[in-house]
Amino acid sequence: MAVSPERIAEIKKAVEGLSKEEQQEKLEDILTDEEKQELFGEQKCPFCLIGSGEIESKKVYEDDDCLAVLDINPANNGHVILFTKKHYPLMTMVEDSEAAHLFVVANKLCTVIYESMQAKGTNIFIANGAAAGQNSQHALINIIPREEKDGVVFGWKPKKQSEEDMEETAKKIFRLAKSISSKKKNPEIIKQIVRKEITKEKLRIP
Repeated sequence: MAVSPERIAEIKKAVEGLSKEEQQEKLEDILTDEEKQELFGEQKCPFCLIGSGEIESKKVYEDDDCLAVLDINPANNGHVILFTKKHYPLMTMVEDSEAAHLFVVANKLCTVIYESMQAKGTNIFIANGAAAGQNSQHALINIIPREEKDGVVFGWKPKKQSEEDMEETAKKIFRLAKSISSKKKNPEIIKQIVRKEITKEKLRIP
């Protein structure tokens, strides 16, 4: 059933005056799955389409759980992206067993790329969330062969912190890190990240 004009007016009124980020959170709360489909259409992940063979790629590795292909916009020749066949928007959402397998494969691919490309080094890079530079809707690992003075830059300007600030920061992280378990993830933290990072660019008021 199509979303009625009255319902659209109700939705617009509910998000009126809110920031973009607040609009996304509100829409996630008030829209049903059927309304999202009607208003915004089906969001097809290109990496899932690569995994299913609907989008062509230059495959370099595949097993039952993951796939590695050449990046079409490489940092260097031989730049490979590795991802799970199952859809996960963020690396933090990947199941522990799949994450373990993914990083074993990434480590072995580093050796393969290092030798096959006669590289001087490799980078393993993950962008987890929009603020970290993630521009895909699918968690993935970049494996980049490196040469001296190749123009690829990973770096940051160090920020000075007082001993007191570092102590407080360590305590904050330590308190949550104590809850880490190999059997489960923190659903509340994941829910917050998904809402803020992944849905940010997907939902728009018609």
